[in-house]
Amino acid sequence: MNTRFASVVVGFLAGGLLAAAPAVGEDLARPGMWEIVSTMTMAKKPGNAPETRLNHCYKATDLAGVNGKSAALTTTSAPDQKCTVQDVKYAGSKGTWNTVCENGVTIHTELNFHGDSLEGVMQMNVRGDAMTVHMKAKRIGDCR
Repeated sequence: MNTRFASVVVGFLAGGLLAAAPAVGEDLARPGMWEIVSTMTMAKKPGNAPETRLNHCYKATDLAGVNGKSAALTTTSAPDQKCTVQDVKYAGSKGTWNTVCENGVTIHTELNFHGDSLEGVMQMNVRGDAMTVHMKAKRIGDCR
């Protein structure tokens, strides 16, 4: 996998959130500094890509969509990627959605939220190459 694509994937994971209604009850994800750890496997290449770690500050406004169970993670760190998020569904603390990009990239995301942590998987298809990204994230403190 090339480095530029890996950075787009990590950017996708840490990208902004679609704004939506405020949360009712307990938040799925708390604002603060989050550490996101991901590993990727590619169907056509054996073995895993190196683990990627990224810290990202999420404000309450960034998390409003997820906590309101009415939006999904989206790419804001790669504005040249024109993507739409579709089929957003929440059942309890699990969120699923599909992302379709004009360049042919499709992504199915499933995340389980736990307030101060989350884990999940993204199944991606990029120009005929199937990839799976496993991720875990945890809140590591307040934003600086």
